[in-house]
Amino acid sequence: MKLNEIVALWERVMSAGRMEEARLDDAASFARQLRTWIGDEPGRFDVFEERTGDDVTGWLLDFGFELARAGRVGDAIEHCDRFAPFGNAEAFLGDRVVILSEAGRHDEAVVAAGALLDRFPDDAWSHIFAADVFQRIGDEARAETEYLRALELEATDPHTVEGVLERLVPWFEQLGRGKEAQLIAAGARSRLG
Repeated sequence: MKLNEIVALWERVMSAGRMEEARLDDAASFARQLRTWIGDEPGRFDVFEERTGDDVTGWLLDFGFELARAGRVGDAIEHCDRFAPFGNAEAFLGDRVVILSEAGRHDEAVVAAGALLDRFPDDAWSHIFAADVFQRIGDEARAETEYLRALELEATDPHTVEGVLERLVPWFEQLGRGKEAQLIAAGARSRLG
């Protein structure tokens, strides 16, 4: 397949509108063909994204969730697994963790979260995604540890700090730990400068 052909497929998928079932099939087919076209040459993806002028990476990350929302969790997991090796592995594998957890496949989500942390121990969002899983299954100590670790890793990144706080603060308030949550939030925000 040539660059022009894969770009034409992308344009067809993008022009189809909302993600109804038939559109999901077309989009899934496009994603598989794109991954095949990229092969073992990640630079080909950069060429493709530059050619389209679109945020294809963002679309690919969102698409896994689109599949999951349509009840196609298995397809969503395959999608994440398909794109993780070529780039943004922590994002695709993090999405995999979230998709499994949101689908109620908690045992698989815990295993996936552990693998994510083993592979990306210094990635704050990996800790956030893992914390989300642990919170969802009621492992409060582990969830708290992972949220606080994420704050340590990216103490000066506003997006990450807010990502943690938007989860941790309401959860702590729900647990009756509102004052502690406010102290954590104030400390984290003060380090932002």
